[in-house]
Amino acid sequence: MPTLHLKPNLNLEFASYPEMLGVAWRSLPWLWQLEQSKHAPQPQKAKLLRQVSQGIARAVDADIQIQGLEFLPNQPCILAPLHEGLFDIIALLHLPIAMTFAARSELLEWQWLGSIFQATNVIEVNPEQGISSYRRLLCQAKYVLRDQHLVIFPQGSVCGLEIAFQRGAFGIAKALQVPIVPIVLTGSHTIWDHPFNSQIHQHQRIILQILEPVQNPDIRNLERQMKHLALEHQPRRFDPEKDGFWDSYKLEIDPDYPDLVTRMQSHRSRFAKHNK
Repeated sequence: MPTLHLKPNLNLEFASYPEMLGVAWRSLPWLWQLEQSKHAPQPQKAKLLRQVSQGIARAVDADIQIQGLEFLPNQPCILAPLHEGLFDIIALLHLPIAMTFAARSELLEWQWLGSIFQATNVIEVNPEQGISSYRRLLCQAKYVLRDQHLVIFPQGSVCGLEIAFQRGAFGIAKALQVPIVPIVLTGSHTIWDHPFNSQIHQHQRIILQILEPVQNPDIRNLERQMKHLALEHQPRRFDPEKDGFWDSYKLEIDPDYPDLVTRMQSHRSRFAKHNK
Protein backbone atom coordinates (compact mmCIF):
# COMPACT_ATOMS: atom_id res chain seq x y z
CA MET A 1 0.00 0.00 0.00
CA PRO A 2 1.52 3.41 -0.98
CA THR A 3 2.75 5.24 2.13
CA LEU A 4 3.94 8.74 2.98
CA HIS A 5 6.49 8.56 5.80
CA LEU A 6 6.44 11.57 8.11
CA LYS A 7 8.48 12.29 11.22
CA PRO A 8 8.58 10.84 13.82
CA ASN A 9 7.16 7.39 12.97
CA LEU A 10 4.01 8.82 11.42
CA ASN A 11 2.72 7.13 8.28
CA LEU A 12 -0.10 7.99 5.90
CA GLU A 13 -1.24 5.05 3.78
CA PHE A 14 -3.35 5.32 0.62
CA ALA A 15 -5.34 2.90 -1.50
CA SER A 16 -3.27 3.69 -4.63
CA TYR A 17 -0.38 5.82 -5.89
CA PRO A 18 -2.68 8.15 -7.88
CA GLU A 19 -4.73 8.76 -4.74
CA MET A 20 -1.61 9.46 -2.66
CA LEU A 21 -0.18 11.85 -5.26
CA GLY A 22 -3.53 13.62 -5.68
CA VAL A 23 -3.98 14.24 -1.94
CA ALA A 24 -0.34 15.36 -1.57
CA TRP A 25 -0.59 17.74 -4.54
CA ARG A 26 -3.87 19.28 -3.32
CA SER A 27 -2.42 19.71 0.19
CA LEU A 28 0.83 21.44 -0.76
CA PRO A 29 -0.51 25.02 -1.10
CA TRP A 30 -2.22 24.78 2.26
CA LEU A 31 0.84 23.40 4.03
CA TRP A 32 2.80 26.37 2.66
CA GLN A 33 0.11 28.75 3.90
CA LEU A 34 0.26 26.99 7.28
CA GLU A 35 3.87 28.10 7.65
CA GLN A 36 2.87 31.69 6.84
CA SER A 37 0.12 31.66 9.44
CA LYS A 38 2.60 31.03 12.28
CA HIS A 39 3.82 34.62 12.05
CA ALA A 40 0.48 36.32 11.37
CA PRO A 41 -1.25 38.47 14.01
CA GLN A 42 -4.69 37.68 15.37
CA PRO A 43 -7.36 37.68 13.92
CA GLN A 44 -5.57 37.20 10.59
CA LYS A 45 -4.05 33.99 11.95
CA ALA A 46 -7.48 32.54 12.72
CA LYS A 47 -8.65 33.29 9.19
CA LEU A 48 -5.54 31.72 7.64
CA LEU A 49 -5.85 28.60 9.78
CA ARG A 50 -9.51 28.27 8.82
CA GLN A 51 -8.49 28.44 5.14
CA VAL A 52 -5.76 25.84 5.74
CA SER A 53 -8.18 23.46 7.44
CA GLN A 54 -10.73 23.88 4.65
CA GLY A 55 -8.04 23.22 2.05
CA ILE A 56 -6.82 20.05 3.76
CA ALA A 57 -10.41 18.83 4.12
CA ARG A 58 -10.96 19.41 0.39
CA ALA A 59 -7.75 17.51 -0.38
CA VAL A 60 -9.37 14.34 1.01
CA ASP A 61 -12.88 15.33 -0.09
CA ALA A 62 -14.12 15.42 3.51
CA ASP A 63 -17.68 16.57 4.11
CA ILE A 64 -17.56 18.61 7.34
CA GLN A 65 -21.00 19.54 8.61
CA ILE A 66 -21.43 22.07 11.41
CA GLN A 67 -24.66 22.30 13.38
CA GLY A 68 -25.52 24.84 16.10
CA LEU A 69 -23.21 27.71 15.13
CA GLU A 70 -25.69 30.06 16.82
CA PHE A 71 -24.57 28.63 20.18
CA LEU A 72 -20.97 29.82 19.80
CA PRO A 73 -20.58 32.78 22.18
CA ASN A 74 -18.69 35.90 21.15
CA GLN A 75 -16.70 36.01 24.38
CA PRO A 76 -13.86 33.51 24.86
CA CYS A 77 -14.90 30.19 26.34
CA ILE A 78 -13.75 26.59 26.63
CA LEU A 79 -14.75 24.31 23.77
CA ALA A 80 -15.20 20.72 24.98
CA PRO A 81 -15.48 18.33 22.01
CA LEU A 82 -15.66 14.57 21.97
CA HIS A 83 -12.36 13.22 20.68
CA GLU A 84 -11.92 10.31 18.31
CA GLY A 85 -9.17 11.16 15.85
CA LEU A 86 -6.41 13.58 14.93
CA PHE A 87 -8.51 14.94 12.07
CA ASP A 88 -10.66 16.48 14.82
CA ILE A 89 -8.25 19.41 14.77
CA ILE A 90 -8.89 20.04 11.06
CA ALA A 91 -12.65 19.88 11.62
CA LEU A 92 -12.63 22.24 14.62
CA LEU A 93 -10.52 24.81 12.78
CA HIS A 94 -13.46 25.21 10.40
CA LEU A 95 -15.26 27.16 13.15
CA PRO A 96 -15.27 30.94 12.52
CA ILE A 97 -13.44 31.81 15.75
CA ALA A 98 -9.90 32.24 17.02
CA MET A 99 -8.84 29.24 19.08
CA THR A 100 -5.93 27.39 20.56
CA PHE A 101 -5.66 23.80 21.75
CA ALA A 102 -4.50 21.97 24.84
CA ALA A 103 -2.55 18.99 23.48
CA ARG A 104 -0.02 16.40 24.56
CA SER A 105 3.53 17.64 24.09
CA GLU A 106 4.59 14.71 21.87
CA LEU A 107 2.12 15.82 19.18
CA LEU A 108 4.20 18.94 18.53
CA GLU A 109 6.99 16.77 17.12
CA TRP A 110 4.85 15.44 14.28
CA GLN A 111 5.18 16.86 10.79
CA TRP A 112 2.33 19.15 9.62
CA LEU A 113 0.13 18.23 12.61
CA GLY A 114 2.66 19.70 15.02
CA SER A 115 2.86 22.77 12.79
CA ILE A 116 -0.90 23.27 13.05
CA PHE A 117 -0.76 23.08 16.82
CA GLN A 118 2.19 25.47 16.99
CA ALA A 119 0.37 27.95 14.73
CA THR A 120 -2.47 28.09 17.28
CA ASN A 121 0.01 28.73 20.16
CA VAL A 122 -0.87 25.34 21.65
CA ILE A 123 -0.78 24.71 25.40
CA GLU A 124 1.26 21.57 26.10
CA VAL A 125 -0.19 19.14 28.65
CA ASN A 126 0.87 15.84 30.18
CA PRO A 127 -2.04 14.27 32.11
CA GLU A 128 0.24 11.62 33.63
CA GLN A 129 1.85 14.40 35.71
CA GLY A 130 -1.44 14.96 37.52
CA ILE A 131 -1.97 18.18 39.48
CA SER A 132 1.22 19.84 38.21
CA SER A 133 0.02 19.51 34.61
CA TYR A 134 -3.37 20.92 35.58
CA ARG A 135 -1.78 23.94 37.29
CA ARG A 136 0.31 24.74 34.21
CA LEU A 137 -2.78 24.47 32.04
CA LEU A 138 -4.76 26.75 34.35
CA CYS A 139 -2.01 29.36 34.36
CA GLN A 140 -1.74 29.43 30.56
CA ALA A 141 -5.51 29.27 30.07
CA LYS A 142 -5.85 32.63 31.85
CA TYR A 143 -3.70 34.20 29.15
CA VAL A 144 -5.33 32.42 26.18
CA LEU A 145 -8.89 33.20 27.28
CA ARG A 146 -8.29 36.94 27.13
CA ASP A 147 -8.91 36.92 23.37
CA GLN A 148 -9.28 33.33 22.13
CA HIS A 149 -11.35 30.23 22.70
CA LEU A 150 -9.54 27.27 24.26
CA VAL A 151 -10.15 23.71 23.05
CA ILE A 152 -9.79 21.02 25.72
CA PHE A 153 -10.84 17.47 24.88
CA PRO A 154 -12.47 16.14 28.09
CA GLN A 155 -11.64 12.53 27.22
CA GLY A 156 -7.97 13.33 26.59
CA SER A 157 -7.71 10.37 24.21
CA VAL A 158 -8.68 9.34 20.68
CA CYS A 159 -9.45 5.77 21.74
CA GLY A 160 -13.21 6.11 21.44
CA LEU A 161 -16.61 6.80 22.92
CA GLU A 162 -16.06 4.59 25.97
CA ILE A 163 -13.28 6.80 27.37
CA ALA A 164 -14.49 8.74 30.41
CA PHE A 165 -14.42 12.50 30.76
CA GLN A 166 -11.64 13.96 32.89
CA ARG A 167 -12.42 16.97 35.06
CA GLY A 168 -9.66 19.31 33.92
CA ALA A 169 -11.66 21.31 31.36
CA PHE A 170 -14.55 21.76 33.77
CA GLY A 171 -12.32 22.74 36.69
CA ILE A 172 -10.59 25.40 34.59
CA ALA A 173 -13.91 26.76 33.32
CA LYS A 174 -15.17 27.03 36.90
CA ALA A 175 -11.95 28.60 38.20
CA LEU A 176 -11.89 31.21 35.42
CA GLN A 177 -15.68 31.68 35.34
CA VAL A 178 -16.07 31.03 31.63
CA PRO A 179 -18.72 28.86 29.95
CA ILE A 180 -18.18 25.40 28.51
CA VAL A 181 -19.40 24.82 24.96
CA PRO A 182 -19.94 21.06 24.41
CA ILE A 183 -19.34 19.78 20.88
CA VAL A 184 -20.48 16.34 19.77
CA LEU A 185 -17.85 15.52 17.15
CA THR A 186 -18.15 12.27 15.19
CA GLY A 187 -16.69 10.74 12.04
CA SER A 188 -13.08 11.92 12.00
CA HIS A 189 -11.76 8.42 12.66
CA THR A 190 -13.26 7.32 9.34
CA ILE A 191 -10.78 9.60 7.56
CA TRP A 192 -7.65 8.81 9.57
CA ASP A 193 -7.70 6.42 12.52
CA HIS A 194 -4.11 6.97 13.66
CA PRO A 195 -2.52 5.35 15.67
CA PHE A 196 -4.78 2.34 15.11
CA ASN A 197 -4.76 2.48 11.32
CA SER A 198 -2.56 4.59 9.04
CA GLN A 199 -4.76 4.58 5.95
CA ILE A 200 -6.29 7.83 4.71
CA HIS A 201 -9.89 7.41 3.53
CA GLN A 202 -11.44 9.98 1.23
CA HIS A 203 -15.10 11.00 0.83
CA GLN A 204 -16.00 10.71 4.53
CA ARG A 205 -18.25 12.87 6.71
CA ILE A 206 -17.51 14.62 10.00
CA ILE A 207 -20.33 16.16 12.03
CA LEU A 208 -19.79 18.87 14.64
CA GLN A 209 -22.92 19.38 16.72
CA ILE A 210 -22.46 22.45 18.92
CA LEU A 211 -24.62 22.44 22.04
CA GLU A 212 -25.72 25.38 24.19
CA PRO A 213 -23.06 26.84 26.50
CA VAL A 214 -23.22 25.63 30.09
CA GLN A 215 -21.81 26.99 33.34
CA ASN A 216 -20.76 24.56 36.09
CA PRO A 217 -22.56 21.59 34.51
CA ASP A 218 -23.21 18.20 36.05
CA ILE A 219 -20.32 16.45 34.29
CA ARG A 220 -21.81 12.95 34.25
CA ASN A 221 -25.13 14.13 32.88
CA LEU A 222 -23.42 16.22 30.21
CA GLU A 223 -21.16 13.31 29.26
CA ARG A 224 -24.13 10.99 28.88
CA GLN A 225 -26.03 13.56 26.81
CA MET A 226 -23.11 14.07 24.44
CA LYS A 227 -22.42 10.37 24.00
CA HIS A 228 -26.09 9.63 23.44
CA LEU A 229 -26.11 12.17 20.60
CA ALA A 230 -22.87 10.72 19.21
CA LEU A 231 -24.45 7.28 18.96
CA GLU A 232 -26.90 8.68 16.42
CA HIS A 233 -23.97 8.89 14.00
CA GLN A 234 -20.74 6.90 13.66
CA PRO A 235 -18.53 7.37 16.72
CA ARG A 236 -15.28 5.50 17.25
CA ARG A 237 -15.64 2.54 19.63
CA PHE A 238 -12.82 1.32 21.88
CA ASP A 239 -11.76 -2.33 21.82
CA PRO A 240 -8.59 -2.77 23.93
CA GLU A 241 -7.90 -6.24 22.55
CA LYS A 242 -7.61 -4.65 19.11
CA ASP A 243 -6.55 -1.09 19.99
CA GLY A 244 -4.24 -1.88 22.90
CA PHE A 245 -4.55 -1.16 26.62
CA TRP A 246 -2.37 1.99 26.65
CA ASP A 247 -0.71 1.00 29.90
CA SER A 248 1.50 4.07 30.30
CA TYR A 249 -1.30 6.56 29.60
CA LYS A 250 -3.88 8.04 31.90
CA LEU A 251 -6.98 6.39 30.51
CA GLU A 252 -10.26 5.86 32.35
CA ILE A 253 -13.30 3.99 31.10
CA ASP A 254 -16.80 5.45 31.36
CA PRO A 255 -18.59 3.58 34.19
CA ASP A 256 -21.59 3.17 31.89
CA TYR A 257 -19.50 0.39 30.27
CA PRO A 258 -18.89 -1.88 33.32
CA ASP A 259 -17.64 -4.90 31.34
CA LEU A 260 -14.96 -2.77 29.72
CA VAL A 261 -14.08 -1.21 33.09
CA THR A 262 -13.50 -4.70 34.50
CA ARG A 263 -11.34 -5.78 31.56
CA MET A 264 -9.17 -2.66 31.79
CA GLN A 265 -8.78 -2.94 35.57
CA SER A 266 -7.86 -6.61 35.32
CA HIS A 267 -5.26 -5.97 32.64
CA ARG A 268 -3.72 -2.97 34.37
CA SER A 269 -3.54 -4.84 37.65
CA ARG A 270 -1.55 -7.61 35.92
CA PHE A 271 0.59 -5.01 34.17
CA ALA A 272 1.39 -3.26 37.48
CA LYS A 273 2.38 -6.52 39.17
CA HIS A 274 4.56 -7.52 36.23
CA ASN A 275 6.39 -4.18 36.27
CA LYS A 276 7.06 -3.93 40.02
